[in-house]
Amino acid sequence: MDLLHTQLAALQLRLSFVATDPIDWKFYVQACSWAVTLFESYLLCVISEFYRPDSPNSILWRGRLRQYPLYSKTEPPAVLARHFDKEAFRKSQLYGKDKAQFSLVTGLLKQAIDSAMLQYGFYAWAWGIGGGIIGPFGLWNLSFQIIMVIVYPTIIQPLFNKLSPLPAGDLRSRTETLATKLKFPLKHLYEIDGSKRSSHSNAYFFGLPWSKHIVIFDTLIKESKPDEVEAVLAHELGHWYYMHPTKHLCISQVHIFTILALFPAFLHAPQFIRAFDFSKAVSARPPTIVAFLMFQMILTPMEAVVSIAMNFLSRHFEWEADRFACELQDQLNAPEMSDMGERLGRALITLHVKNLSTVWVDWLYSAYHHSHPTLTERLKALEGFQAKRKGNVKKEL
Repeated sequence: MDLLHTQLAALQLRLSFVATDPIDWKFYVQACSWAVTLFESYLLCVISEFYRPDSPNSILWRGRLRQYPLYSKTEPPAVLARHFDKEAFRKSQLYGKDKAQFSLVTGLLKQAIDSAMLQYGFYAWAWGIGGGIIGPFGLWNLSFQIIMVIVYPTIIQPLFNKLSPLPAGDLRSRTETLATKLKFPLKHLYEIDGSKRSSHSNAYFFGLPWSKHIVIFDTLIKESKPDEVEAVLAHELGHWYYMHPTKHLCISQVHIFTILALFPAFLHAPQFIRAFDFSKAVSARPPTIVAFLMFQMILTPMEAVVSIAMNFLSRHFEWEADRFACELQDQLNAPEMSDMGERLGRALITLHVKNLSTVWVDWLYSAYHHSHPTLTERLKALEGFQAKRKGNVKKEL
């Protein structure tokens, strides 16, 4: 602990410039937030053509388009062509285009409003009007979020969706057998009426380390065969086997600790708070919630980079879970699972078709926004995992 305190003290010393150097923090926040917003807009769509002033019909320059134009494609990727009918693909493209348009417009509008509020001192004015009322709720809000993470799956969600024990049958038998072979501490196996509000399909697990619950959407059960649902669950249990949720939690805690380690230097810097139009009295002894709100704005570019890094890590975890499903037959010595990769591929295709997920995705847009590999990437990887395994088997023979 002494070493930790020493390192934290050294960090605060290095950040002492925050309280002494004349930095235009408002300009910094404006520049960074607009840069992130424009980058996100670029990932969706860029103005494609500029014309010569003296010749309206002559293109002077054609810009690079990224994600948005992909929604105009009329055919799916070749690897998926036989799995999509024209109507399903058309709906997927229209859905993606509508979401992109909405995201583009609302993103720019939100940034414009936030920028105006920051520039004209709205935050300082709002604190002057209601700070005394909302201040005490900061700690309560943090506690509320922590409690929600714990109670949502067991108490809140059942209020809006019905969790029913999965009926006896082939799927339940497959799931229980798989959990037993992997020594997964399955306590309850549920079917949830996800179709009540959406056609999206999914499956997940939750619970304490010694008592886990598996939840399968009714839409997944209706749209996929029992052996395909088993493959999806094998993928999910791969996350458990490799302790992906625990790793995510630990990395998130390091991320939060880093932010909190940086924060005191800004909390005790009056001129930092003054840069956002707060009064001298508030800036001299700023409420923690005010200082932290301003501090979060400073972190905008760093958080964008962290988001990309977390997506990269999450995608790596998805590859691992897919490979786990493909290699189950060797791990469990179960020849009946030799086609697990093929089953998982079919289930993923069904999920994407029914969820109207986009199948044409720009690589940079995906890296920034998606925590999962694209469907095309996953299918190619599954084929690679299976081909590699078959090659290893031949070598052994």
